[in-house]
Amino acid sequence: MPKTMRLLCCRAGAQSVADPLRLQAVRPGTDLLHCLLAITYATSETELLQQNVAGFLYVREVDTARGIISCLAPAPGDPPGKLLLQGTFKTYFE
Repeated sequence: MPKTMRLLCCRAGAQSVADPLRLQAVRPGTDLLHCLLAITYATSETELLQQNVAGFLYVREVDTARGIISCLAPAPGDPPGKLLLQGTFKTYFE
C-alpha cells in the first residue's frame, strides 16, 4: 500500500500493522461464490506474488460437501498453474 494511503487509513501518528499482501489458504466455501480467481504461473507459494497472471476463472458454483468449485474459464482444459489468487472483487452474471 502506498505510504499516503496508509496514512489516510490510520489515526495521526499510528502505523498500520495489517499486511495487504498477506497470503492465506482458502478452503472451498460459499464466500468463493461469484469471485474472480487469478490463475498464476507460480509453482510455490513463495513465487505467488512475483509470477504473472495467466487469466481469470469465474466461480459459478461451490459444493462445500465435496470441496469442489465449478468455474467458467476463457479456454478449455486445465489451467497452467495450480495456485490461484482470490481478491475481494465479485461479479454477478444473469
